[in-house]
Amino acid sequence: MKANQVLDFSQLSDVILGAHFYACGGGGALENGMALLDEVAKLFGGKDKVQLPVIDIEDVADNAQLPVLAAMGAPQEFLAKGYSHSPVSAFQALESLLQTHFASVSPVETGPIAYGMSMLCAAANNIPMVNGDGGGRAFPCLQLSTFANPELAKPITVSPGVLTSEKKVSQGGGVITIECQSSVDVDAITRGIISTSQSFDQRASLASFAMTGAQLKQPNAFVPNMVTACHQLGRSIREAVSDKLDCFPVISGLPHAHCVMKGKLVDIESTTSNGFDWVTLKYQSHHNGKTYHVVAQNENMLLWVDDKTSPIAMAPDLICCISADATLMSNDEILSVWQQDPQDPRFNEMAIFTLSAAGQIQQPWFHQNFAAIFQKFGYFGDYRASLQAE
Repeated sequence: MKANQVLDFSQLSDVILGAHFYACGGGGALENGMALLDEVAKLFGGKDKVQLPVIDIEDVADNAQLPVLAAMGAPQEFLAKGYSHSPVSAFQALESLLQTHFASVSPVETGPIAYGMSMLCAAANNIPMVNGDGGGRAFPCLQLSTFANPELAKPITVSPGVLTSEKKVSQGGGVITIECQSSVDVDAITRGIISTSQSFDQRASLASFAMTGAQLKQPNAFVPNMVTACHQLGRSIREAVSDKLDCFPVISGLPHAHCVMKGKLVDIESTTSNGFDWVTLKYQSHHNGKTYHVVAQNENMLLWVDDKTSPIAMAPDLICCISADATLMSNDEILSVWQQDPQDPRFNEMAIFTLSAAGQIQQPWFHQNFAAIFQKFGYFGDYRASLQAE
């Protein structure tokens, strides 16, 4: 198996920054992703020595084995308590359980934590990270990953999965093997464990969906080239901010991206329960004075405007909120700053963008499962594609 490209620390930083935007308000804070990248640098002996291989999907051998790495828990808990040890222990525990050698690793979704933890496992095991992931966006539940789609020609089994805590077993942590054929139930099981067990303390890593390269390559199983897309976007955002320009034109230049509004954040409601952050963000447009409501379960799920009776955007399409200087993208970051100072000037220059979801996740299975989430927010209607800009 060959690597198609080798990325250094600066390039990986851009990847995580780009993934941060595509995470649509969830996926963990940028701080968490960068902390994981710092752990990668330690394994290489310094930031200037980082050389991480990335492999394109077509160059993954058909008989090669690889797992999927997922972070389980509420993003605010990762930000408050830290996260860096469990990804490698989950990877190695699943490898040992299956008595195999994993030749590469895939993130479960697009986001700073998912990408950071996969980079860490790749570096720790001297293997490449695959150029892509299971969604082209972030999502709150395991069953929303493309790997979980039961309608694949050769469905990928979620189990066995291994859930590991941030604390070592000798320090009061835990390692749990899960044998269950339902990705919905595996997600529920892991949420229950991390929400109630002091050993797991609201956050953990799950290694699951062990598959062959042939399974990875089948139609709709994988969203390719997302590492490349994240690198390009992250670099463009960094360069714009470095030149003291706002990042909105960069986002508007993405394929199928629409700026729904530019305006001001005026209110936030947030609670954390059952391993999720439940957030509603209220924005007011500078252009037309309309009020926009972004509703999130970790990630942004629905977008409403006050003069419409149904959402103007909904997942799996991406709903992304970002400040002009790109320092506020995730809901946990926005909430953290809001709690410190609701008058922070960055809240005056925010934008909401929508992007069309990857075709691999615009499938009946995902529409059904996203619909179940929407019902928790009081929306029982059918899926509708995102509307255009205001």
